[in-house]
Amino acid sequence: MIKYFKYILKKDYKTLFSSALLLIFLILFTCFLNKEHNNKPIFASLIIFSMGYVFFIAYRCIALLTKDLYSNEKYFTFTLPISKVGIAFGKYLYALLYIIVMQISILIIIFLTSYNRMMASHVDIKNHIIIPSLTFITFFILLYSVYYVLLVTGKILLKNEKIAKAFAVALSIIIISIIINIVTNLLFDRPYNLEVYRLAYIILTLVYTITSIILTGISGILLEKYLDA
Repeated sequence: MIKYFKYILKKDYKTLFSSALLLIFLILFTCFLNKEHNNKPIFASLIIFSMGYVFFIAYRCIALLTKDLYSNEKYFTFTLPISKVGIAFGKYLYALLYIIVMQISILIIIFLTSYNRMMASHVDIKNHIIIPSLTFITFFILLYSVYYVLLVTGKILLKNEKIAKAFAVALSIIIISIIINIVTNLLFDRPYNLEVYRLAYIILTLVYTITSIILTGISGILLEKYLDA
């Protein structure tokens, strides 16, 4: 698992970190150009660039999954002296690293552009930023794991690549939409209470993490039993 993670990191680390630095540079450059100190362009830029970065991370994670299932690289990957479960968890760790770098980049931007206002407003950084960020990270890795297990299932059951990918995407959207709806109803349809929210975020983080690990393990087992290189 760790060996495969290091192998992927060695191949892709330049893309990972250069994309994060580019995001930070674009936001800070927007701040520099904003000589009138109008917060609206900064906020709009933050939203646009962050959304673009999220889509980029999603694209990279999906590419990481599909190239070993549907390209000639599978003949190399799945003949390595590493179990398919180990390969699945190696990819899981690398996707997690991508998501963590993404979140840290966004947090750096928020601190650099809003630190004074946050301090003036007495924002609780731990409860309002750090803990929700952990939940955000684990939610994205859960999304990754859901897509992976469905992609592997589609690969096993369906011969057509496009149909298998469409199957994985459609079911992933449905499952994640259900999760978001449940969480929204439980968490946000009630009066604000910091302690309740903090506990809810912590529980969600644990649930997302455990579920994603289980799904990744299932993906590895399915690959081990039903998929030949």
